[in-house]
Amino acid sequence: MIYIGVDDQGRPVGVPPELRDRYDGLVGNLIGDAIAPSCRSKVQLAYNEDGVLEIRIEEGDQKPYYLASKGPRPGGTFVRLGRSVRQVDQEEILNLAMDSRDYSFEKGVSERQGLTFRHMHENAEEQGLPFGPDKFMALGIQDAHGKFTNLGLLLSEESPVVVKFAVYTEGMDFKVKKEFRGSLVHIARSLLEYVEMFNDTSARILPGQAERVETKSFPGASMREAVLNAICHADYSLPSNIKIELHPGYARIINPGNVFHSTLEAALDGLQTFRNPGLVRKSTS
Repeated sequence: MIYIGVDDQGRPVGVPPELRDRYDGLVGNLIGDAIAPSCRSKVQLAYNEDGVLEIRIEEGDQKPYYLASKGPRPGGTFVRLGRSVRQVDQEEILNLAMDSRDYSFEKGVSERQGLTFRHMHENAEEQGLPFGPDKFMALGIQDAHGKFTNLGLLLSEESPVVVKFAVYTEGMDFKVKKEFRGSLVHIARSLLEYVEMFNDTSARILPGQAERVETKSFPGASMREAVLNAICHADYSLPSNIKIELHPGYARIINPGNVFHSTLEAALDGLQTFRNPGLVRKSTS
């Protein structure tokens, strides 16, 4: 809601009756001429009992909306966060466009066909799960026309994904430097093996106890979850790599893409969103 006719102290002063036609015209022209795509159907104007012009704006379904004079670029596209407004970057513009058109990278047809799935077959056999061409469509690996999808590409041996793994010393020198390529199934399993290999164990004796207590640098399933999350929630439409870095005392994990369909506060409150739902299902099976 936008209100016109309120003073700086928040008191309604209204728009004088003789100016209302002019205000209606100004707002109408602004909506019609300055903003693209057209959002006329999403905006309603009305005067309340105090003579305040109320502009009610519904959420649009043709995002991103932008200043027509500048086009769908960072200089002409903005988002509102609370009381502040900020420009969006090119990645956010692309995400807005894909979201409003219900575009899913996973469901898109892969530019590369003739894919192979040796690691998927091996993984399915180990877990006693059925896997074969007759399951490809149900799993989202092929579409209804028999074309391999981007999800299929990510799970195949022909996957272009690269994950960079490194272990550093105290002096920031490389102790280990390695790249993992190919099927995300193979990458995930190999990464988890390497992370566990370099998850150092330390031991100490606590006062009053005869036995020493051993502690991993990254305890429990913390690193497993962090690595799988980095793989499952990366934005594979972006030309970037996943990076897993182990430093003395901390880990640094980077994957391409912003927080998906959420704010940081909502994510910390437990809101779950999935950029790659098909990939998430494969990682939990």
